[in-house]
Formats: sequence, structure tokens, C-alpha cells
Amino acid sequence: MISAFSLFFLTVDPNDLTLSLIAMKISYEYAFSFSLAFRFVPTIAIEAQNIMDAQQSRGYEMQKKGIINQIKNLFPLLVPLIISSIKRAFNVAEALESRAFGSKKERTFYFTIKYSAKDWIFTIYLILLSITLIFFSSF
Repeated sequence: MISAFSLFFLTVDPNDLTLSLIAMKISYEYAFSFSLAFRFVPTIAIEAQNIMDAQQSRGYEMQKKGIINQIKNLFPLLVPLIISSIKRAFNVAEALESRAFGSKKERTFYFTIKYSAKDWIFTIYLILLSITLIFFSSF
């Protein structure tokens, strides 16, 4: 499942994803929010690795054995990661506000994507296939 998400994040362009969601009649605000979160996944992963490297250079052992030690090791990673993510979110919010994001209800695009009946059938097929795979992988 993780490799499927990794493959998805590596191959899909966030702009195309946003246009596809809009073509599926999802409002622009929600599509943009999903696309923005989608864009930050690699950034947060890189930042988590940088924080782990910084903690290890300070002599903190991140790879201790035992489940309790591994849970304790998450706190020195999560606190700086959450703080930097909140700072990044405020910066993005200020940028969106300064550009009057959402002030107009109708938005135009240079490229558009039209969904046909084949696209809807394929989308429903993929959703059902995903649900089936998730259901049967638990056995």
C-alpha cells in the first residue's frame, strides 16, 4: 500500500490532479487544498530526514530497539516537524490571502480536462478494485 502511494506521488503532477478533481465536480477550494497537501508530502519527508540527521548528530539515538523506545524516539522528531509545518502553513496562508484566493467563485484555467463516461467507469472500477484489495489483504 505504501509503495502504491509512493508511486502515485512520484508519477502524478499536482496540477493535473487538481484539474482532474475539478473535472469530477469537486470545488476548486477542496481540489486546491488536496493538491497543496500533495505537494508538501515530499517536502515534509525531506524535512523529517533532516531533523533525524540533526538529532543523530547531537548524539541522540533514533534507532533504539523496543517498541517503547521507538515511541519515545518519535517526540524529538515530531515536535520540530510539527512546528516547521505550522510555520509553512502560515506562510502559504499569507500568500493565498495576499493573492485574494477564493474571492471569485468562477475560475478559468488555461488547460481543462473533460470527463467522459469511460473515465467515470474506469474511476469507479479503480475505487472498487482498491476497496476489494484492502478488504482481502486483511485475511
